[in-house]
Amino acid sequence: MNYPNNRFVYAEARQEDAPEILEILEDEPFSGRISLMYTRRPDPLASYRLEGDEAIIAVCHDTQNGKIAGFGVCSLRQVYLNGKIEKTGYLTGLRVRREYRKIFRFIPQGYEFILAQCQSRGVKLLYTTILEENT
Repeated sequence: MNYPNNRFVYAEARQEDAPEILEILEDEPFSGRISLMYTRRPDPLASYRLEGDEAIIAVCHDTQNGKIAGFGVCSLRQVYLNGKIEKTGYLTGLRVRREYRKIFRFIPQGYEFILAQCQSRGVKLLYTTILEENT
């Protein structure tokens, strides 16, 4: 899936994307007397895949420089929903590389990509949590 101007291309993550995903995860500014970094070493793809029956790990590649601009994850699992077993997806792990954080336009297309992948896998419900800040 491509962004309307073809600068950004969306795809499922490949193993060779893992080092850049770690860069993005670990490039968070911390302030205060105690700092805590949550990372997914040694392999972020394997780590995300452990959170469900399967995982869709979507990356957004910037075609101008070859970097990953950001990524998002949807952990899929079977749950009881209205008395039936259904496949659901938990949207998590949305991260944007620091230099792309003012380019919001590519984030909705990333979610559209994940939604299309979920629909092709028979997902019936998506859900997420949003943290405003971590004080």
